[in-house]
Amino acid sequence: MRESDTAAITGARVFVDGRAGAVLAGDLAQPIAEGAFFAEDIVADLTELARGHPGRLNEIGRTVFKSTGPSARRPSRRDEGHTTLMGRSMMQCWVPHLQVISG
Repeated sequence: MRESDTAAITGARVFVDGRAGAVLAGDLAQPIAEGAFFAEDIVADLTELARGHPGRLNEIGRTVFKSTGPSARRPSRRDEGHTTLMGRSMMQCWVPHLQVISG
């Protein structure tokens, strides 16, 4: 399933709940398949944000948070002990003015 077009993704700083699941979701998988976006273009995931990544640096430009939800996420070793269920209000503490894409 896809809820945004390629331009919405390529023109934004992209944050995700988990990298492994996010690159399989249509919103990112299709731009990756087109060669317009790369997994390395993801700025940070929730674990990195919780560990101090600065998130959004200013109010200029577009920020996208792609959430695949816990059912699509495969926990990795570095995620051990990290809570995967975070509300939008908590995410906005790290990435203010975000556009949430959930799927």
